[in-house]
Amino acid sequence: MMSVGKSTSVTLLYDERPKLNFVRYVDNLERALRESRHSRFALRWDNDDFVVIDIDGSRVVLGYCDLKAEAAAVDGPEPAYAAGLVMAVGPGLQGDLSTRLADNASDLCKSVIERIQVRHAADLILWTETPGVFTADHFDSLVDAALKTQPAEQDSAQRAADTAGSDRFGEIPVARLMARLETEIRPRAVKATTRTTARPKLPDFSRPKPAEAPAAAMLASAEAAGIVAAAPRAVVPNRPQVREDLARIREALYPPEPENAPARRREPLVRRVTLYSLNATLLLAAPPVGAALLTYNVLGRENPRVTSRVMALTGAAFAMAKAFGLRHIGLGT
Repeated sequence: MMSVGKSTSVTLLYDERPKLNFVRYVDNLERALRESRHSRFALRWDNDDFVVIDIDGSRVVLGYCDLKAEAAAVDGPEPAYAAGLVMAVGPGLQGDLSTRLADNASDLCKSVIERIQVRHAADLILWTETPGVFTADHFDSLVDAALKTQPAEQDSAQRAADTAGSDRFGEIPVARLMARLETEIRPRAVKATTRTTARPKLPDFSRPKPAEAPAAAMLASAEAAGIVAAAPRAVVPNRPQVREDLARIREALYPPEPENAPARRREPLVRRVTLYSLNATLLLAAPPVGAALLTYNVLGRENPRVTSRVMALTGAAFAMAKAFGLRHIGLGT
């Protein structure tokens, strides 16, 4: 069933070819229309630059035309505008469905054109109403009209009026106006104020300074008058008492040997080197144990038995850790 009504179309004309992405504009328009409530939606590309969207009982058309290329193809005169973008909204082929978009054709065209104008402002906008459904033939008619469109006559008349006015009154007397500004508009005199600053004076260092009372005497007099509280006196530690305490700690850690005890024989050099080699090995394998054993040997006069026992216990601990799968026992890495 053919719908009866009018289609509203708007044509954007550009003096120079705009760098617009026509496919992206179509995608954005399709996404916005699909979000509306509808029962039928069909999109058809009749050409690379002409798309038709039928949504219920309404039709939305978007097309683009390179006017200079079109004129060159038909060997016509060069048009005043380089390109044109056409959008039309009106009734569709399904007249028994909702025509909500067709009823608000002007508002929909204004909304879309405002979005396009933000990125690609047109030099001339033409509104047209065509009866019935908007088709490709109507688009071709709008393209033919755009090829013949010249710059607005109102702009030409305004430029002619401006030219006539300038010829009538002659050139603007700039020199005479500047002379009047200098004679009639005089600058307002501002009273100058002088600020005096006193010269700084340095103290006279040639005069002898008054004798100052000793600090101890002033502090004593202040304490006697009750103005300043007496400062707490420093407590000097009893050094002999400190020495006695350190001696007791040393005796507790290293008890003195009896007087009749036999003199302790010092280990040979080869045994001492072996002892410290074992300590170094244990220090690398188990740092905490090795450090403790080294400290013990240095302070305990190098005991090879203790070193051997500690080495054996440490080796046993490593063997048990490996056998039971204990990788981290705190002895080494």
